[in-house]
Amino acid sequence: REANEAGVYYRHAYTVTYDAQAREVIVRNPWGWGHESEPLNADGTPRDGVADGAFRLSLADFKKSFPDVWAVVP
Repeated sequence: REANEAGVYYRHAYTVTYDAQAREVIVRNPWGWGHESEPLNADGTPRDGVADGAFRLSLADFKKSFPDVWAVVP
């Protein structure tokens, strides 16, 4: 799969929450964790050191990575 410079994979759905205090967006792969579920280092390990399918992006990187955001409201 192809990823952008922040390590976010194209054509993939994520859930997002915003941490206002840290000014970061928490991005989570709703299908779980594992290969290609979060940004990886060159050696294949998660950039944040935890293989949990969740990672944080600055608001600026989030806007670059996700130019279109869709919301589902029950």
